[in-house]
Amino acid sequence: MFAGMLVISIIAIVCAGIVKVPRNIPHATNMGFNLHNLFEPKAVLPSINLLIIMTAYGGLLSFVALYGKEIGVHDTSLFFLVFAAGIAISRITVGKTFDKSGPAVILTVCLLLDIMGFAVLALLKNPFGYFISAILIGFGNGVVFPVFQTMVNNVAEPAHRGAANSTLYTALDLGMGAGMILIGFISEHTSLSLAFICCAVICLAGLALFRFRVLSDYLSKTLKVSP
Repeated sequence: MFAGMLVISIIAIVCAGIVKVPRNIPHATNMGFNLHNLFEPKAVLPSINLLIIMTAYGGLLSFVALYGKEIGVHDTSLFFLVFAAGIAISRITVGKTFDKSGPAVILTVCLLLDIMGFAVLALLKNPFGYFISAILIGFGNGVVFPVFQTMVNNVAEPAHRGAANSTLYTALDLGMGAGMILIGFISEHTSLSLAFICCAVICLAGLALFRFRVLSDYLSKTLKVSP
């Protein structure tokens, strides 16, 4: 596995060297290393929303293989293959939906799929439920980050989109790290099944925050920046 990661890293270095970056960067004189250029205030609310959702995702990545062994799945690595297939399908099929109707419908549907996926994973304690949950969570989670990334880039000024992405990625990392700790704590004192129910509740909280606060904030800000 680590040898494969080494090969992939070398390929990534080669690909990075091929990328052509324009030298004329807008407002380059204002790009000093400071807090203002690292974080975008307009991106904070969507980033908090992403942080909550990624808490469930961090718990999933850390403990789903162990849970698979617990319920009698012989090859738990297949979960990640099915999960990746769900992500690929979602990325291919939903991009135009966002362009046509915005984030409201697509993110709501995908978060509902996440909630259903975690519920199936926790309640159907067999290989069938295990792999069905992989496709549901994969499809749902495959859309979450790209949609939030598009949202923060839409509300930020063009010269400050790097800071908007920095804010979002910070939330992504914090959420996944917090999820590993939180879900580990819950599973240690209860069970992995109950821990994944908690993941479903976390996604429900993320959906509620999106529908009742983040979406309206996003729509108001995009109307202000529209020509």
